[in-house]
Amino acid sequence: MLLEGIRILDLTRLLPGAYGTLLLADLGAKVLKVELDELSPRTCEPFNLGVKKKGYPWSWMKKGVPYYCVHRAIWHEIMAIKKSGVPIKITDFSDDPSNPCRWYFYKSKEAIPEEFYTRLGLKKETEAKKEIK
Repeated sequence: MLLEGIRILDLTRLLPGAYGTLLLADLGAKVLKVELDELSPRTCEPFNLGVKKKGYPWSWMKKGVPYYCVHRAIWHEIMAIKKSGVPIKITDFSDDPSNPCRWYFYKSKEAIPEEFYTRLGLKKETEAKKEIK
């Protein structure tokens, strides 16, 4: 096999990393997967991310969102909606710092729930609304 004799140490936590190492294993690499029993919350060591004290549209109207995480609301959601009418990647931010965030991708813009717009202070624009303008 193409990668026979190659050893890979997999320290990934999310699906893209696991999928990548699966592909390498399929090509013959020997993969050692290391899984951590517990990961530090994003607001603790070693991350120590500062957090928002109030909820804003660019923090999904939630307080306690780390400053680092607001780029997801701004770039992946708000700016994308203002440019094309739909978010690129929807982040489901967990209020529990020890839980990871989830990302949602929808096959059609019609399938995106209204709540993902209203939490940003925006309204979902439908085709009917566009025709009226």
